[in-house]
Amino acid sequence: MDSNAVSYEFHSYLIAAYQAQQAQMAELQQISHHLEGRAMMPGSGSGNSDVQSTNELRASDAADQRLTITPNPFSEGTVIGYTLPKAGMVSLQVSDATGKSLFNLFEGQQMEGTQRYDWNTSFLAPGMYHVTLLVDGVPLVKKAVKVAR
Repeated sequence: MDSNAVSYEFHSYLIAAYQAQQAQMAELQQISHHLEGRAMMPGSGSGNSDVQSTNELRASDAADQRLTITPNPFSEGTVIGYTLPKAGMVSLQVSDATGKSLFNLFEGQQMEGTQRYDWNTSFLAPGMYHVTLLVDGVPLVKKAVKVAR
């Protein structure tokens, strides 16, 4: 099998996962704005439905926070943080803005819990990158922006 064919298939999978994540984030922002608007209106809604919606929103937010890049944007370096709900095979990958794979930061088995990777980006050109966390083959993608110093 041609390695380029595999690479393109993988990139389209990552792009689709990224687009799905962006759609979910947009939906959560709409829900958040809706809940904020209801909270400001006197006498709006019964406490039960508001609490349930807020709990659902917090659960979704927690899922989105499994991968963090702090600070972002960054110049010389940043910290990639992630939480593994269970032990598994982890791959931390970087691609450019077009989805072209550049390099792996880490690949291996990791235990459950909070993990941290200190990423020295001094060799990277300013621009937008995508950091992909693969846990047992399931991707989570975040944008990372490198700025000139």
